[in-house]
Amino acid sequence: MNLLRKTLYWSLLALFAPLIWAQTGAQSTETGRALLLRAAQYCGSPEAFKSLKVLQIQATSKMFQTATPIEVKTDRVQVFPTRVATRMYITGQLASEILMGEQAFHVVNGVRFELPRVEARRMRSLLWAELPFLFKHANEPSLKVEFAGKSTVEEKSVDVVLILPPGEKEVVQLYLETETGRPVTLILADQSNPQRSAVYWTFGDWRKTGGFHFPHKITLFANDNAIQETRWDAVLINPEVNEAIFTDKSDE
Repeated sequence: MNLLRKTLYWSLLALFAPLIWAQTGAQSTETGRALLLRAAQYCGSPEAFKSLKVLQIQATSKMFQTATPIEVKTDRVQVFPTRVATRMYITGQLASEILMGEQAFHVVNGVRFELPRVEARRMRSLLWAELPFLFKHANEPSLKVEFAGKSTVEEKSVDVVLILPPGEKEVVQLYLETETGRPVTLILADQSNPQRSAVYWTFGDWRKTGGFHFPHKITLFANDNAIQETRWDAVLINPEVNEAIFTDKSDE
């Protein structure tokens, strides 16, 4: 009888353990997504977060001919200016850790460095940009999009290059609007041939076809002293999502 009980016990454990683990992991991920959703004040459906897996951001500056990071802020995270390339990876779990934590983090090439509380409070008192993008891509949950921005003081303009995976140039849309009124050029490039742009928009073209407004902002700094900054609203969505949910309610 004891052998039968043990056999039954281990059989049940083997059956339900993966389910319990999966539910726990799913709950933590959903918690992270919910926190990120609330922090970004996203005006659409939580369904837009179902496929949020990885966010990779990299900015380059003409001034130094080297990589300069984008300053990114949510309620609980900043990425500070350095002279090296900065890449920030956000998953649901990491978002939960960031938003619930009491420390700021410096993320360089996927490595997170914690800052002391005093330094974190000091940096939070400065003006930084908010989380720039929210992703929804049902067909490829592990989609990685590389965002590269160039800012030049002399021309007082910003060129934005969004590099898409091969064959995806028709399924991803990016809407943006400057607050400063400076000219902006948006280029959607095919990763298989980055030199050939798939879509070429100017700021004026976007205004003619726009009608959208988003609360998510990014700031590109021409250098570490922020001599010039250009700030805009931007969001990346899947065409399958009903675009009506992204309409600015204040215009109604």
